[in-house]
Amino acid sequence: MVDALDFLKDIHHKLKRLFDRAERTHRFSVKKAIFKQIKRDLAVHARIEEGILFPAIESHEQVKHIVIESYKRHKHVDLLLRGIDGLVSENKPVDPELTILRETVCQANEQEEKTIFPQIANCWMIKPVKILGGSSR
Repeated sequence: MVDALDFLKDIHHKLKRLFDRAERTHRFSVKKAIFKQIKRDLAVHARIEEGILFPAIESHEQVKHIVIESYKRHKHVDLLLRGIDGLVSENKPVDPELTILRETVCQANEQEEKTIFPQIANCWMIKPVKILGGSSR
């Protein structure tokens, strides 16, 4: 069993590395494969937050606004992913869109780790939420 917050942090670091790789490559086929992995990792991230984390904390008044904002951010990321998916399926360049996705995701992940996760940990106090599985690294 792995602490949910630690697992999410692992996903954050993996996503940053994937975005770095996507930015460095000029080959569309490589960029497309990296995007597919980014999309999978973001889906796992969203499932953990929306399926485990948010339900465990949304009744706590001090983090209710965080949960609402996080749901909104997830919807925004989903829209960006669908747009990039459409471009990829048509074999069109995706560099500007990937940059926007990177900025959106990395900024949100940084905010989660610095402000949101500590507040969530305070809500759990003694009993952190655990998930099955191992590291995403």
